[in-house]
Amino acid sequence: MHFFSCTTNNHRRRHRHRIFTHSELATATSNFSSSSLLGRGSQSSVFLAIFPSSPPLIAAAKLSSSFSELSILFSLPYSPFIVNLLGFTHPSPSIPLLELMPSGSLDHLLHNSSPPPPWRRRLHLAFFSSLSLSFLHSLSPPIIHRDVKPSNILLDSSLQPSSLRLRFGVVLLELITGRRAIDVDHSPPALSDWALSMVTQRRFDEMCDARMGPVVIEEFAAVACLASRCVSSSPEDRPEMAEVAACLRRVRSSPVKRWRKWMTWWGPV
Repeated sequence: MHFFSCTTNNHRRRHRHRIFTHSELATATSNFSSSSLLGRGSQSSVFLAIFPSSPPLIAAAKLSSSFSELSILFSLPYSPFIVNLLGFTHPSPSIPLLELMPSGSLDHLLHNSSPPPPWRRRLHLAFFSSLSLSFLHSLSPPIIHRDVKPSNILLDSSLQPSSLRLRFGVVLLELITGRRAIDVDHSPPALSDWALSMVTQRRFDEMCDARMGPVVIEEFAAVACLASRCVSSSPEDRPEMAEVAACLRRVRSSPVKRWRKWMTWWGPV
């Protein structure tokens, strides 16, 4: 489900939860019509719901585990890393209604926007996405998002990313290469297999998405090496999300002259 999010907009705050009837929700989504459909996931279909007296909301309908996910949303402390729960339907089945993130998903930004985001924007998105997952993993008990992919990372109006280390590694690789996780037009079709080979051979310039313009190759190489650790076939070699976030913070803010030391730390490149 698309409720894990991240933004640096501190003006967003938790709203009072409003209760909607199923009839109200059906009207707001034009009876869950295809014109209101925003996307489908492995466990839900997401619709745009428009109410006369409210701002647009996202209605996540047809959830196989809606009650448990709604319970999780209620139990979480407020954080800018979580899309606001604005309301839900009653009586059961309860369908959560979530804050609309106006800039859509990372997947749309990467593959359907013109022009595509430049390198520094991608680095920015990678960092704040890692903060989102790090926050969820830091909770007690930790929350593990089991469907991390670009289409589930939502962006606010400032293009801040909303929302398993291996899957986040694939997201990083999509960000920096512009390729999809699986693309049968390439060999090998799995992005992670191709990227690991390229990193091992230090062919970083060939990995860059040519559409994103000038790149600081040391920064790119560091992120590529970090992503390769995240997609390692050995789970014990994958860094914790807190470490991933710390590494990306350093990439964004530190002088290039320090890269040789960090890249050695992250693994041979």
